[in-house]
Amino acid sequence: MQKSRTFIHIGLVISVLAIIVAIFGIIGFGKIWKHLVTVGWDGFVIYFLVTLASLSLTGLSWWISLRAYKIHISLFRTAIAHLIAFGINLFIPSMYVGGEPFRAYYIGKIYNISKNKVLGTALFAKFVELIVLVLFIYYGTIILVTQPESEQIISPTLSMILIIIDIIIGTVLAGILWGTFRNLQVLTHLFTFIRKFNICTNFLDKTIPKTRQMEEINSLVFRHNWRAGFLVMLSCIISVGITFVKPALLFYFLIGKSRLLTIQELAFIFIVTQILLSIHLTPAGLGFVEGGNLLFFSYINITSDIAAAYLIISRLVDFLIAGGGCYLMIHYSLMNIGKDKIGNADDIHKEMENTDD
Repeated sequence: MQKSRTFIHIGLVISVLAIIVAIFGIIGFGKIWKHLVTVGWDGFVIYFLVTLASLSLTGLSWWISLRAYKIHISLFRTAIAHLIAFGINLFIPSMYVGGEPFRAYYIGKIYNISKNKVLGTALFAKFVELIVLVLFIYYGTIILVTQPESEQIISPTLSMILIIIDIIIGTVLAGILWGTFRNLQVLTHLFTFIRKFNICTNFLDKTIPKTRQMEEINSLVFRHNWRAGFLVMLSCIISVGITFVKPALLFYFLIGKSRLLTIQELAFIFIVTQILLSIHLTPAGLGFVEGGNLLFFSYINITSDIAAAYLIISRLVDFLIAGGGCYLMIHYSLMNIGKDKIGNADDIHKEMENTDD
């Protein structure tokens, strides 16, 4: 069964790659190559370093949460573990979550310390990162529905839909953040309420206990050292902020001063990219990100050849960094981490609760 799934997955990836190559062929390899040459090695390296800086800041946020629990490890080891987690989270269809046990096992193995406690801080750092991503999506949609210039990008009907979505997201996000500070178990209560209507009962029966434990862990980390918690969030805000604006840098190399991206266009690109990346049916959303962006870039008058060049460079940078993480995972023999190597949420909660300030 496992082998058949692997073959299906490999076949899907090959098929998607073939479709991408075919689409780029229709656009014209010569046109795309001309834009890639325009960017040059200097533009590629600068974009690579900016992307790496953004990733480093989320690694720094995790290092801060580690130190809040008196887990003193070097920034070098933190970077290795964070890079491993990034590679796993990008390539494995896991909605950006899945690499945290690997970095916890790596740090625990190197320093001979509690893997459960390390995993708790990693889950908290990832939780904050995802919250900040949602905040920027929320910020981007506000820009798109309030600025008159956005009418050229989205229709009034789509604006109204985004307003409704913003209200829902804003309410839920505020509830989650306040619930985290106060340990109100917002998501647990929400899932329990939905369960009363016999909706997705099997899924919710498995999810509710895990959600309750994870909310307790996140609340515990914030209450353990709220100053460190806010520093974690600040680092993530700067990191995601870089992700928000960095397409402007690459398009500057592609197009030049004649066509600088507006804040509305940056918001549009960010929202579309994050939504497409969440469709993690293939490694790194391969195919969905490329096809979706080629379609939506036409809304902001970016030609398909320029859009294709942008996608090649941006995705290549992500794949190079994530590939480095996967190499480190193999190098440090982290391929076969069993679930029994790291405790469950109850074990994590108990160990973190027993930490002295």
